[in-house]
Amino acid sequence: MDILIKVIQLFLCFTLLVGIHELGHFLMARVFGIRVEKFYIFFDPWFSLFKFKRGGTEYGVGWLPLALTPGLEDLSAEQTESGIKPVGAGKEGDGDGPRVTEGQELEQDNAEPDNSEDNTPDGGQRTGLLHKPVFWIILIAALLLLLLAAIFIRHAVSLKKRNETFTQEDQSAAAACLFTDCAALLAAIGFKRGTGSMLELCETTKEQLGEDYAAKLHDMTMYNAQALFSSRAITPEQLAEMHTFHDATLEKLKTHTNWPKKLRLKWLDCLY
Repeated sequence: MDILIKVIQLFLCFTLLVGIHELGHFLMARVFGIRVEKFYIFFDPWFSLFKFKRGGTEYGVGWLPLALTPGLEDLSAEQTESGIKPVGAGKEGDGDGPRVTEGQELEQDNAEPDNSEDNTPDGGQRTGLLHKPVFWIILIAALLLLLLAAIFIRHAVSLKKRNETFTQEDQSAAAACLFTDCAALLAAIGFKRGTGSMLELCETTKEQLGEDYAAKLHDMTMYNAQALFSSRAITPEQLAEMHTFHDATLEKLKTHTNWPKKLRLKWLDCLY
């Protein structure tokens, strides 16, 4: 299970890293007027899970979860990295353009003067990116994805650390940690002891959770006192009973809370 969690965490971190990197390509392309033909979350070989087209760009969700896919407009094979065709390439790139040799200036054949005013930098076309709804949709989606990944990773790390305390070699300390977590689960249900003993909750839980659970709560409170204050160590059998009681308390929490509260307790409070 630990290996699976680490693999998922590595995958999410890699996806976020590459996704933010590719989103930068997309945004800069839009700022400088380069047409973006395709922008996908994950790859989409053969088919996609969801897609729509807007403003000449196809947006969608692929099925191969590796990264985000920006598809910039295809460049001619004769274009350089700066996007400028070599001299002599001509309009269609067939080599019929003007020729120059070293030390000579470029000669234009039948060149017509262009009197049109170009106010854009480097002849590019600037688009009002901040006024595009798609920009804000993608930005908000990326932030939500980052938030969800952070919540998931935090939840996994919290549970891992908690489970390590439940399975530590010192059985008395493990039993005390289990009982402390049971007290937190009961408080989430609504059974708060305040500053008193957990024995005060036995009567209340008897009415709402049943006599058997109340009896177990009494026994586990005695085990917790033994683990904390007695020189007698907790036995493996007592620790196993504490684990069973913890599982039963968790099930009580799931059955006695509504789903919005369960979502908060699980993903925000990381109780289970």
